[in-house]
Amino acid sequence: MPALGESLASVQKFDKPLQEVTTSSLEALKAFSQADELRERGDTLAPVALYKRAIEIDPNFAMAYARVGTQYLNVGQADLARQNFQKAFELRERASEREKLYITDKYYDGTGQLEQAMQSLEMAIQTYPNDYPPRVNLSVVNQALGDFDKGLSNSLEAIRVEPDSWYGYVNAAYCYTALGRFDEAKALINTGLQKTTGALVMHGSLYYVALVQGDKAAQDREEAFIKDSPAFELQWVLANKAGLAVVHGQRKNARELYAHEGELAKQLGLTENQASVIQIPALMDLLFGDTSNKNKSVSQATAALNIANSPDVTILSAEIAALAGNEPQARHLMDDVNRRRPLDTRFQTMFIPVVEAILLLNHGEGAKAIDVLKPGEQYDKGTTDIHFVRGRAYLMNHQPDQAAQEFQAVLRLRGAYIGDPLMGLAPLYLARAYAQQNDGAKTRAAYQDFLALWKDADPDIPILKQAKAEYAKLQ
Repeated sequence: MPALGESLASVQKFDKPLQEVTTSSLEALKAFSQADELRERGDTLAPVALYKRAIEIDPNFAMAYARVGTQYLNVGQADLARQNFQKAFELRERASEREKLYITDKYYDGTGQLEQAMQSLEMAIQTYPNDYPPRVNLSVVNQALGDFDKGLSNSLEAIRVEPDSWYGYVNAAYCYTALGRFDEAKALINTGLQKTTGALVMHGSLYYVALVQGDKAAQDREEAFIKDSPAFELQWVLANKAGLAVVHGQRKNARELYAHEGELAKQLGLTENQASVIQIPALMDLLFGDTSNKNKSVSQATAALNIANSPDVTILSAEIAALAGNEPQARHLMDDVNRRRPLDTRFQTMFIPVVEAILLLNHGEGAKAIDVLKPGEQYDKGTTDIHFVRGRAYLMNHQPDQAAQEFQAVLRLRGAYIGDPLMGLAPLYLARAYAQQNDGAKTRAAYQDFLALWKDADPDIPILKQAKAEYAKLQ
């Protein structure tokens, strides 16, 4: 379930005069307001055309660019989002002070400067205490950093300030779910269903909670509401179903689901989504220990870049190349991303170092890999990759206590990222850490957890065969 950011609510919602959303054209303002109305219903792609229409009428309409960027970000099109945030920032002097604060936050969101984004949002909250969007957007940053308690607090404040908008409810429910507080998540969403016009998003939230709880009846019930929206089906249903298939070692099923997801992404023109569903099966094969055709995995990653070469797609292709042992390709892609995201907190402290650490692990240099990952420690609470790779490094360096802590950190994020492939592998690596500790009881229990999770897995997966062999030696 993605965290959904909000910008300034519609001019009607704020009961502000029309001119407070700054544009020189009444027709542009009408298109903008119609788009805002669709957003308040939870539509994701439909408002984009109307915001673009507003920009066509008034090319200097800064807030329209900011809105387009927000919508693109919410459907996984990060590069298009950044381009629009940059354009909005360039035009910010034409906007009101309230709009400038929002645009400045989005600019920092676009550049990836998390500290500056938080400072901008906190200033907006102090300056306009009765505006709910900065609180929601601060919650989104909190979520990205794994600070779900803070994210919950900010989202609940957003609901207090504006109980008729769905953004606070959905983000608070996500934080509750990440924290394992499922009943509170469902109760809050049901309240939101009564008070807001965002029914579709609310049902998406209930679907996600049902996935985390493994409640099949609730999943089916909520999916019936979602399937009428292709964008929501893509993001909430197919992506999570495919991810869960990977988590359970069901490789064939995952490939079929990713293929379906790719077709739908293509129909919707969502190129980054389309690219990612080519990459993830390649990543899956390598994580599952299927190294018989590494070149194929790298080729798939390259094919994804031909569809979308955003930094987000590029860094995952770099990780695939690193896992496949293709160091020249991995370094080439890392250098490209480093050039394009020089100020991005997560890229510079986590995403790029993760690829570097994998390359070091390929050379048996566990201690150096641990050092490379140190800059990410203050930001990594909400990112699974860095914990997983750091855990592998600690295992290689014969530091099982620290390794176990890293794999446990991955598993603590299950409620936040139910479809993350690493949720299926962390129990196995945790078992290996316990084995290094010579803790027989914990080792057996962790292997049993992994084998139970993979009880319906495809039997030919190399890492499953390895796990069964390792477990048999314990008996």
